Amino acid sequence: MSRISDAMVETLLEEIVDYEAVQLSEKEMDSLKDICDRWRDESSIESEINSFIKDLGYSPNRNLLWIKYPFKEGDDYWTIDERGMVVWSCWDETSEDMHDANPSKTYYASEQDAINQTKN
Repeated sequence: MSRISDAMVETLLEEIVDYEAVQLSEKEMDSLKDICDRWRDESSIESEINSFIKDLGYSPNRNLLWIKYPFKEGDDYWTIDERGMVVWSCWDETSEDMHDANPSKTYYASEQDAINQTKN
């Protein structure tokens, strides 16, 4: 079986995801090309690319841009509000919307990490 064209995989990848948001290492790109090499039709290759990107932790937001969120749905996380108070939340669609609006916000995976940050 001949190797699928690198240009074809890169073109489909660019159509499906935004290169700015999804950054693949050379190893990940080679793995993706190996997976896509099993197929000849464009729709199967697109499906493989979507699955591969999801497996890396990316998900499409409401604008259908692929984003790698800091947490998965149902994960606990903490932030520090404008008064310096530690606030617990559970990652959900609202969290994703808030992250899309302010991607530079700092999140903490533990309450203790957030508390330690307020002491600095």
